[in-house]
Amino acid sequence: MFIIIIIFVLGTICGSFAICYGWRFAHHYSILHPASFCENCHIPLKKYYLIPLIGFFIQKGHCTSCHASISTVSLVSEFLMGSYFTLLFLLNNTSPLHLVFTFGLVLWALILSAQDFYSLTVSHNFLLVGGSLLSVGKFANIHFYLADWSFSLLFIIILFLFSHFNLLGSGDVIYLTFLFLLLGFYTTLYIILIGSTSAALYHFIYAQNKIPFIPFLSFGLLVLLL
Repeated sequence: MFIIIIIFVLGTICGSFAICYGWRFAHHYSILHPASFCENCHIPLKKYYLIPLIGFFIQKGHCTSCHASISTVSLVSEFLMGSYFTLLFLLNNTSPLHLVFTFGLVLWALILSAQDFYSLTVSHNFLLVGGSLLSVGKFANIHFYLADWSFSLLFIIILFLFSHFNLLGSGDVIYLTFLFLLLGFYTTLYIILIGSTSAALYHFIYAQNKIPFIPFLSFGLLVLLL
């Protein structure tokens, strides 16, 4: 029971950090400086206000200084990721090392999704460094996937065509390339299928001309990791 609580708390921290990182990236703030502050009045927040889930209820959903409403995006992300990490832990009977890799993959995808959600772009440095570090842990799998050169070549051609005709941004292409290297051809195709379907439904409902695609791809990733 204790380990489940720890996993849930870890998930809430990751959810909170990803939303914070994405918002700061979109507004050109460093992840380290300045300290967390109210988005409306910019007064620094007390440390215990930053506790995932609990901080929102301590403040009763409003800034204690200017009384502006606090966005529930972080609250929802914290709860969902805490629940997801717990579910992932309970459903996957795997080695601790593989579990650490999976949690790292989820956090990487979540941060990129938050960046794309807030700004319709991602940090290519974070995308490349994070993807490369994850790839080191899956080197044996990458060698196996690339051994089937026909699928690898087909996937590269498809990504090139989508990028050439501006159907995918460079960040989307790099993200998908890393997912292919980490998870293989078929899994990545399922991710694209789920992501494209959910993105199409979102576009149909909200009729937005530009929508962030990485969050929908990450949704597909999270579904398939369970």
